[in-house]
Parts: sequence; structure tokens; C-alpha cells
Amino acid sequence: MMRMKRVLLVCLLALVLPTIANAQSGATVEQRVFLNVNFGLEGTSHTVNDSGAVPLYDQTAVFSGERTIGRGLLFDLSGGYRVWQQLSVGIGYSRFSTTSDVDYTVSVPHPLFFDRPRIVTVPITGLKHTEDQIHILFAWEFPVMENFDISIVAGPSIFKVRQDVPTTFSANEVGSPFSAVTITPSTSVQSKSAVGFNIGADGRYMFTNRFGAGVFLRYVHGSVNLQAPGTDVVSQSRSSLQFGAGLRMRF
Repeated sequence: MMRMKRVLLVCLLALVLPTIANAQSGATVEQRVFLNVNFGLEGTSHTVNDSGAVPLYDQTAVFSGERTIGRGLLFDLSGGYRVWQQLSVGIGYSRFSTTSDVDYTVSVPHPLFFDRPRIVTVPITGLKHTEDQIHILFAWEFPVMENFDISIVAGPSIFKVRQDVPTTFSANEVGSPFSAVTITPSTSVQSKSAVGFNIGADGRYMFTNRFGAGVFLRYVHGSVNLQAPGTDVVSQSRSSLQFGAGLRMRF
């Protein structure tokens, strides 16, 4: 009986092992779906001029300041499907946030006299700038060697910018007759969306048929106009270089 069981086991393995081998070889068929998860850096900074005017004492208080939108950490997620030969179509999402400190120069009207403004410097700290970007991706893949390829990627991008901007400046008169003044600012969050474009490259090495690692480099351009109540339009031309690395998956 024991010998019969051994014979049956050998026969069963003889049937199963070729099936497993065929399944493994079939797993090497080129996958068509890709998913990339990256962490990186918004590699460029730009300067924005904030300015505006608000009513005060039946006159006008004028303010201006120069803000630097600095470099920030970037989260990037993208996925797509191979539609023809080496051409894939996909969608990506990027997000970065940064804060800045700005010294605003405010021309404060005098409460008793016309055309006698006082010039006050008002520092505002922790002004936040956040960008959410959606990228439509058209990627053409160039195999370089076994398990390693490079893709050239381009397409339109949609930007949503949220930014803290000054809206009012409250005057606190000091001394007599109002020989000095201090300013208390207030801010609000303004947001706007716009359309631009992206172009870049992605290199990936697959350790297995499904999982690998890669790096990306992307140039993004767009322009967004923000305007808080009582302020001038602030035009932000976004020409930035993004780069990073992360996980590559294929299915």
C-alpha cells in the first residue's frame, strides 16, 4: 500500500510540475499596467510680488512685499496602461507645500491729515503655499537592457494653487497726536486653477516581473493668477524642475 502511494505521488508531481513551470513562464509575459510611487523634490524656487490697497481713515493704505516660493518635498503618484507597442497613456498626481516669511511695507494714512502717510514694515511669518498638480501622461518606452528601460513622458498638466495672502491691515495708533502706529495684519487663503504642460523622463529597473525601483525627472510649466479682496492680481509663472525616486510596479 505504501509503495502504491509513492507511485501515485510521483504521478501527481509529474502532472503538476509542468503546469507550475508553464504558469511561471507565462508570468514573464510583458505586463501592460504600471504604477509608480515617488518621493522627491520641487527643485526650483521663484519670487512673487504681493501688493494691494485697502481703505483706512477714508483714505487708502498701500502695501507691498516680495515672497519667495521655495523648494519643497514632493509626493508623486502615477499609473497607466500600455495601449500600443511602447506607447502608454496614464495620469499622475503631484503635491508639494512650502512656507515663507515676508516683510511687507505698508503706507499707512494719518487719521487727522491727508497725504501724510506713515511707512511701517510689517513681518508676516508662515505664509503657506500648496500646489496640487494633475498630469496627463503620454509615455514612450525605450528598452535599454534586460529589466531596465527609460520612458520619455509628456502631456498637459492642471495646477491648483492655494496660498495665504494678506487681506487687511488694522492700524493701532500710538502716542499723541498719533505720532506712531503699529499694524496688525490678517490673511486669507486664496486658490486658483490653471492649465500648463509637463515633459520628462522615467528610468526603472525591475527586480522581479512585478516590482522594481526607478527615478524620474520632470519639467512643469504653467501660470496662475491669484487675487485677494482689495489686492492686485498676483501672477505666478510656474516653471519648475521636479525629480525623485520610488517604487515601480507592473501588472
